[in-house]
Amino acid sequence: MNKIIFCLAVYTFAVTAAEESAFIETEDGERVELVHDPCASRSYESDIALNDQEYNYLKTLSETSRKRKKPGRKKRAATSLKERVWENGIIPYVIEGNFSGVQRALFHKAMRHWENYTCITFVKRTNEVDFIAFTYRNCGCCSFVGRKGEGSQAISIAKNCDKFGVVIHELGHAVGFWHEHTRPDRDQYITVLKENIMDSQGYNFDKLESKLINSLGEEYDYGSIMHYAPNTFSKGGYLPTIRTREDPITGKRPEIGQRNSLSEGDIRQTMKLYKCPICGESLLSMTGEITSPNYPNFYGANRYCEWRISISPGEKISLNFTEFQIRENHNCEKEYVEVYDGTAHTGQYLGRWCGNKKPENILSSSGSRMWIRFVSDNINGRRGKFRAVYISICGGTITSRTAQIQSPQFPENYPNLKTCVWKIYAQPGYKVGLKFRNFELEKHSSCIYDYVEISEDEYSQPSTKVCGIDTPDPVSSSGSVLYVKFVSDKSVSKPGFSAEIFPEEDECNQPGPQPNPCSQECENTVGSYRCICHAGYELDKDKTTCKPACGGNIVELKGEIMSPKYPDLYPLNKHCVWKISAPEAYQITINILDIELEGKDACKYDYLQINSSDNEQLALYCGTTLPSKSITSENNIIKIIFHSDSSVPKHGFKLRFFSDYDECKINNGGCQQICKNTPVSRNCSCQPGYTLHQDGKSCKETECKYTFTAASGEFATPNYPKEYPMQKECTWHIITKPGHRVALRFITFAVEPHAECQYDYLEIRCGSPRVNRLDTTLCGNRNPSDIGEITSDGNEMFLVFRSDTSVNKPGFKVEYTSKCGGRLNASSQMHFLYSHAEYGDGYYASGLLCVWRITAPIGKKVRYRNNFFLIEDEGNCKFDSVTIRSQFDTKSKDSSLAVLCGKPIHNRNITSPTRFMEVVFETDSSVNDKGFNATYWAV
Repeated sequence: MNKIIFCLAVYTFAVTAAEESAFIETEDGERVELVHDPCASRSYESDIALNDQEYNYLKTLSETSRKRKKPGRKKRAATSLKERVWENGIIPYVIEGNFSGVQRALFHKAMRHWENYTCITFVKRTNEVDFIAFTYRNCGCCSFVGRKGEGSQAISIAKNCDKFGVVIHELGHAVGFWHEHTRPDRDQYITVLKENIMDSQGYNFDKLESKLINSLGEEYDYGSIMHYAPNTFSKGGYLPTIRTREDPITGKRPEIGQRNSLSEGDIRQTMKLYKCPICGESLLSMTGEITSPNYPNFYGANRYCEWRISISPGEKISLNFTEFQIRENHNCEKEYVEVYDGTAHTGQYLGRWCGNKKPENILSSSGSRMWIRFVSDNINGRRGKFRAVYISICGGTITSRTAQIQSPQFPENYPNLKTCVWKIYAQPGYKVGLKFRNFELEKHSSCIYDYVEISEDEYSQPSTKVCGIDTPDPVSSSGSVLYVKFVSDKSVSKPGFSAEIFPEEDECNQPGPQPNPCSQECENTVGSYRCICHAGYELDKDKTTCKPACGGNIVELKGEIMSPKYPDLYPLNKHCVWKISAPEAYQITINILDIELEGKDACKYDYLQINSSDNEQLALYCGTTLPSKSITSENNIIKIIFHSDSSVPKHGFKLRFFSDYDECKINNGGCQQICKNTPVSRNCSCQPGYTLHQDGKSCKETECKYTFTAASGEFATPNYPKEYPMQKECTWHIITKPGHRVALRFITFAVEPHAECQYDYLEIRCGSPRVNRLDTTLCGNRNPSDIGEITSDGNEMFLVFRSDTSVNKPGFKVEYTSKCGGRLNASSQMHFLYSHAEYGDGYYASGLLCVWRITAPIGKKVRYRNNFFLIEDEGNCKFDSVTIRSQFDTKSKDSSLAVLCGKPIHNRNITSPTRFMEVVFETDSSVNDKGFNATYWAV
C-alpha cells in the first residue's frame, strides 16, 4: 500500500480581492505588510486558509463527491508544480513584536524541531520577498499550504494556539502539507462518522483528489502530526468524528491526532518533497562529528551528502578535519568536499578540497550556520574517507550593524559551567543598543548562580547583573563598546536568553532646526524615544503632540480623584496623570473607594497605577476587587496614573487622598529602632529577635522562635545584617503543604568559625522539632554557592542557631521555597497530598513537573482519592494532566491507572495493583487553575 503526503496545492493564483492587506510590526520594529493574511481568506479547511480559487474548487469537490459512486483517480507519483515548495528548503521568517519572550522561544523551538529531522532550514528574514510571519490574528490557529509567493504569508498563532505541537502542525502547512485524513484513499484506513460532526463543519472531512494531494509512495500515517484527533469538530466533544480501522493482527485501533512531534512518516514525506539527500543530516548540538559514508571504511561511488550545522545565534562554528583522504581529481571537479559559511547556495564559499591535503587551517564561520557538501563520482577505483569535528564557540567580537546573541543551546536549557563573553562595537556615531527578547535564568536575589553581566569595560564593575525570569530593561552603552557576559554554574539550567544588538542614537537630540520630535518633553529610550506630556496633557494620536486632557497638578491636603466620566463608562485610549504635592515632611495616603477596570490579574489593558515621586511603582490595580489596604507615599509627592486602551470601557474608579505630617522625620519619631508614620501618629517597631518595650519606643531582646507556613519566604539571624547577639538561641520551624518539600538557599553566611562548629553554629533538621535526626551543621564564613541547596525529605524543616559568649558575626540570611514531589510512605492512616504549595490561596504555576512516588508496606496496596480536582480541561489531557501509574519511572501504558484533567468525578478511589503508585502532575505554559487535593493510604 502506498502512503500519501498531504502536499501542496498544484496550481498558482494571485491574491484575491477578499485578501485585504494588513500590517504588523515585527520584534525588530520593522513594519511589514501581510500580503497573504489568513483572516482575509475566502474560507477555511479547518486551520488551512483558502482563497477564492481554492474555496470554489473544494466546494465543487464536496458537492460532486456526494454523487460519485466510484473512487476518483489514483494518486500521482509526485506533484507537477514546484512553486509551492520553498526554494532549497529555506524558509525565511519574521515574528510579530507583540508575542511574549516565552512564545517567541516556543516558535524557535518548533522551527528547530523541523530542522533537526529534515533538510528544512528556517532563517530570519533579511530582504527575501517570500517569507512567513508569525502573527496573532482573530481567526485563531491557521496557515496557508506551502509557499504562496508574491510576498509575506501569515501563520496565525492566536489564543491557546501557543503549544509546541500546535506550532509544529501549523508550520507543517506552511512547509506544504494538507491534513492526513483528507487524502484520496483514506476510507481504507479510517471511517468518518458524519452524524457526530458539528453542523456546518462537515466540509473539513471531505476527501481531496490527487490534484491537490500527492502520495510520493508513502503509506497512510496514523501518527502524523497533521492528522485530526478522533473527536475534532465533535457535536458533544466526546463523540468520535473519526474512527480508525482495527489492526487485523492485534485487534487494536491505532491512535490519531498526536501533537507532540513529527512522526517518522512526516519526516520521510518532507525528505521526499524537498529532495533531501539521504546521506548527511542537520546538526544542532554544541559539538558534533561529520564522517564520510561507510566510515571508517572507504566511501563508494556516486555518493552525495549534505550536512547543515546550526547553533545558537551569537555563537560561531569551528570545523576541524582530523582525517582527510579523497581521490585526487583535476581541480576537485568530480570528487570533493566543500564548505560554505552560512546556508546552502547563499552562504560565503570557504573552499573545496580533494586529495590527501586537508584544509590548512581550522575553518570558522562568521555566524551560527555552516553547510558542508561531499560528492563522489561514478568512476570505480580506490576511494577514500574523511572525518571532521566541530565545536561551537560562544562569545566573541561583534562589529556588524545588527546582530543577535543567545545563550548556548537556546531555546533548550543551557549547559552547566559555561562562560560566554561578547565584545560589541558600535557603528561610527552611534552607541550599542541591547534588547532582550527572551530571558529565563536560574533565579537568585543576588544572582550568584547563573547570570548575565553587562559592562562598559572588560575590567570595570558591571553596570547590570541580571537573572531570573523577568525580562531586563533595554541597555545602551555610554561609549562605543559594550561587554556582555553569560555565566552558568554547576547545577540548575534554564532555557536562557536571546537578545538583539542594534545601533543606538539619541532621537531626542538630533541635528537640525527641530532636534526634539515631541511638542513637550522627549525621553530617549533604547532603540527609540518617548514623548511625555506635562501634567494635565495627554498624547494625541500622532504620539508626539500633547493636548489638554485629564490629570493635573494637585496641591490640596485632601480631596477625591475619579476616572473621566465616572460613574459612566470611561473613554477609550486615555492616559491621565495626577501629581499630588504636599508640604515638606508630609506623607500622602491613598484610599481606593470604587474600581471597575478591564482586566483581572496582569493589568495589561486598562489600569490604575500609583507611583512615587521618582516614578517607582507603588501599586497597580485593575478588575473590580477593592484593595485591602491604603497606599502611603515615602515623601510629600505621589502620582496617580490612569490608562485605558482601545476597547472594553468600564465604569472606572474613585479614590480619596489626604496628607499627614510625618512624625518619623524628626529624631526617628522617638523610636529606638523602626519608626513608621500613620495617618494620625506613628508606630515604633523592632528588628527580628527584639520586642517592643511597654514604653512603646524601646526594644528589648525576646525569645527567638518562629514558625513559617507560607510557601516561600526568608529569615535572618537577630539584628542582621549587623552582628548577632551573644548567648542567643533561635529556632525556625518551616511547614509547607503535605506532599511538598522545603528547599533552603543561603544568601549570606558568616558565623564564628571552628573546625567542629563548637562555638556558634546552625543546625538543620529535615523534619519537625520532634525529629531527633541532625542533617547538617554549619559555621564559619561560607560561600552560599558552596553550601548549595538543602532540601527536606518531607514537608517540614527545623533550624536551630546558637551563639556562645564571645566573637559575634553578621550571621546569615536564608530564603526558602516549596518543591513539589518526592517519596511518600502509605500506611493505614490517611495522608494528604496537594497539587501545589499555594493550594487554596492561588492557582498552580506553569511549567510544573511534580512526581510523587508512594510506597505501601509489603503485602499492601496504595489507594488514592481526589477530594477536589480542577485543572485545565482538554479532551485528551495534552496540556495539564495528572497521570497515575502502578510503577515508578515508566511510561508504559500497562502501568497507567488513570490520566486526569478538567473536573473529573471526585471521591473516586484508584487502587494500584502493586505496593507502588506514581502520581505525576504536569502543566504547560498557559491556562492555570485551582489544582487538586488528594488522600492516599495503604489497603
